[in-house]
Amino acid sequence: MKEICGFDRSAPGFGFAFETGLSLEDRGFMPEEEFKKTCSTIRPDARFWAEGGARQIIIECKGTGPNKRTYFAQAQRYLSYLQDREADGAVVYIVRFQRAEWQKLIEEAAERKGRFGAIEWTDNFLRPFSPELIEVIWESIVATSDLLKRALKLRRPSG
Repeated sequence: MKEICGFDRSAPGFGFAFETGLSLEDRGFMPEEEFKKTCSTIRPDARFWAEGGARQIIIECKGTGPNKRTYFAQAQRYLSYLQDREADGAVVYIVRFQRAEWQKLIEEAAERKGRFGAIEWTDNFLRPFSPELIEVIWESIVATSDLLKRALKLRRPSG
């Protein structure tokens, strides 16, 4: 990811989250009330950021076809968030099939603003990312597991 996207995990201001909603810290220059009104429902499958959020990649993974009624508004919210936050970034849908149809849906939602794309999860482009993504996911799982162990220790009565 570092070579292709410029996201260096060891750099200050780098972060990632999986299946996590945005917090007030993610609002950048957006007024707090506007952020709460427009971004409180944003919860991408994965999000990577650098420079404290000034650069971001939002990733959404889909195993179904592009249902416009369901996913059009979601794509608009992701793209609007990046634009309103004044973040340099992109929205990427990793899809199981129908890449061209997904791309068309996202293009319509984008209204000519922002960077976006749809990639099939079997695409060769994703292969270089696989080891690094697995490492990042593993680190996230280990950290969560450690927190759960600590919580269980606090819950158990001392005996």
